Parts: sequence; structure tokens; C-alpha cells
Amino acid sequence: MKKHSVEVILATYNGEKYIKELLDSIYFQTRKPDLLSIYDDLSSDNTVAIIKEYIKEKQIKNWRLYINVVNKGWKLNFMDALDNIKCDYVFLCDQDDIWEKNKIKIMVNEMCSHPEISVLVSDYQEFYEKASERIKIRRQLGKSRLSKIPFDIHFIEVRRPGCTMLFRRDIIKNITILKIDEMPHDQAVWLSGIINDGLYYLNKKLIKYRRHDGNASPESGHTRSSRLKELKYNKKVSEKILENKDIYNLSMEKERILKVYIRFESRRIKTISTGSVISAIGLITQISLYPKYISWIGDIVSIFYESKGER
Repeated sequence: MKKHSVEVILATYNGEKYIKELLDSIYFQTRKPDLLSIYDDLSSDNTVAIIKEYIKEKQIKNWRLYINVVNKGWKLNFMDALDNIKCDYVFLCDQDDIWEKNKIKIMVNEMCSHPEISVLVSDYQEFYEKASERIKIRRQLGKSRLSKIPFDIHFIEVRRPGCTMLFRRDIIKNITILKIDEMPHDQAVWLSGIINDGLYYLNKKLIKYRRHDGNASPESGHTRSSRLKELKYNKKVSEKILENKDIYNLSMEKERILKVYIRFESRRIKTISTGSVISAIGLITQISLYPKYISWIGDIVSIFYESKGER
């Protein structure tokens, strides 16, 4: 079996509180990465100093630290990092998580054994700093050890965070075509995998996913403006995929799904924009197109819940 090179991309920003624990979990992997590329977004705390000292103390030769000239924000920092990939297989990494010591070995072996996989996501264990915090129940993506995630009407919903992902360098061309300014890195990778039937789920918890107030995550809310922003973004992404159907070699069924989804998002946008409660209630006839039942409730709530600037 060919030995593939493995790169870990780590984006950091003011992560001094947790970065040492994360670095330890990568350093003590049973299968070491061939390259760890760290992109710091101009931290104002001791994050950079801690990383430099760690590399020096451990005498690590294949960890590279890049410091941005200006603060880009977490989305652009990760997306720019994807343009500089150097290895065959790539892991995405957050600054505040803890990797199980065999994460790289297990996922790389799985990828090597299954050439049909272009993006592999594992499961994870959520934990909070405060024991009293409630852990959310998330859906399993499959009951077997390894499951293919199909391109269905919920294709746009990223059901596992970027820190669980491993992908082949080959998909970068898909990401480049798909990329729009607002797109988070994990959604770009997720969609690039699912579009070409190469997205798979490994039913094994290989990371401890820390939840706290400082987590970087896509903005979402319940106000009318935030809801409309989210829906218009989803519609824009879907239209971009459809526009490039020949490049992605989309099947007729995928085209059909995309068209159904775009019409559905357009209807939601019109309903919320006009503030029609009757139309919003009527959307229950398309409840199967919602990722969750509560999303329909969210549409109705957003009609009444306006931010101060909207009143």
C-alpha cells in the first residue's frame, strides 16, 4: 500500500488557554503527521509564544508557523490555508480540541483502504468546561462502522464540524470552484465531498470537541434579518453548484434535488420577507424539506422577532 503524506492544518487566534493541550494531542499521535501547518491570525495573547516554545522544546522539524500580517477572521484564515496544502491527505484542526491518540492512524488507514472516499468525517465527544452545561444530542449519520452520506435534500447541512474531517488534496479544485466569500472551510469541504458521492462517515469518536463561549462557528439567529441572510446564502450556494453542473458532472437526480431546494428556499425567503404568518404556517406542507422540524418553527418565529434596527 502506498504511503500517503499527511498534513494537519491548524488555525489559531488568541488560544493560549487551550493550545498546549491540543498540541500535545497531535504530538503524541501514534501516526505522526508529515506536516503541521499552523496559521495564526495575529493573536494578541501568548498563543504564538507558546507554539514557538513548544516546537523549540520538542525539537520538531516538520511543524510550520505562519503569522498573518493582518487579522483575517476565522473563515478567511482557514480558507486561505486550504490554498497552500502540500500533502496528499489533509486534516482540519481547531485550537481548543483534544485528539484521541490514534485519530490520524485510524482515519488515514480507512482512507487508504477505500479509494472511493474523498472526504471522511469521524464522530466526536462534546465536553464543556462547566459540568453543569448540557450536551446536545446529535444524530448518527449511519449505524454501521463506515457509511456513505448521500446527496439528498439536506445536502447543504454540515452535520459534523471541520475538526472531524480528513480529505484528499484532489478536492481542492472543487472547493476553488464553489468558494464564495461567506463560506466556512468545513462547509466547503463537506459540499465538495457530497457533490461527487465521496463523503463518508466513520462511526467512531476520535476527538474531544470542546464547547465554550469562544468557539468560532457560523452565525445564526432567530431575527428576521438573520434568517433571511442564512436562507439567501443557502440559495446562493445551491445556485453556484447548479451553475457548475457540467464541471461537477452532476446526475439528473442531483439537478432535480438542487432545483427543488432552490424553489423551497425562495418560498421561505418570500414568506419571511413579506411577514405572512399564513404562508409560513402553510410551509408545513413541505416539512420534509426542512433539516429539522424546529426549523419550520424558526421560520414562523423570525417573522415576529425583529432586531432593534429592523423596527
